[in-house]
Amino acid sequence: TDSEKSSTLKNLDLSYTNCGAEGAKAALASGGLHTLRLFGNTIGSDGFDAIAPLLQGGHPNIENLDLGGNNAEEDSVVRLLDSIADKKDESTHSKLAVLEIGGNMFGDMAMEALTRLQSVWPELDVAHDKPVGESGWKDEDQD
Repeated sequence: TDSEKSSTLKNLDLSYTNCGAEGAKAALASGGLHTLRLFGNTIGSDGFDAIAPLLQGGHPNIENLDLGGNNAEEDSVVRLLDSIADKKDESTHSKLAVLEIGGNMFGDMAMEALTRLQSVWPELDVAHDKPVGESGWKDEDQD
């Protein structure tokens, strides 16, 4: 009915709530969300690894997912991106349109994972920091 549709939570902002990996997993598993903001929760690498399976092949409902500012190491960012790129089969449908992952480590390995992801989901807009080289300086600053 119309009253049921209007009472469904569509947007959830858990930024800076210290919700942790468990809160992130619960929010991702809940049905009906279109926007989920998890910015600044220091979910970290363990959290990215915990939520990666829930994002395998994208997400059937969430269109905008903000995982920025969570201090995840690059290997966990890579695993997350690779999980999203891993379609279970050709019938896999994802509504994920915007993924924000700035504020997490992003270097050459993550850039390669992003390229793989964009070959599978070319319509997905991924916002990220500029790649950081081995020395820890942004590439454009290295001379």
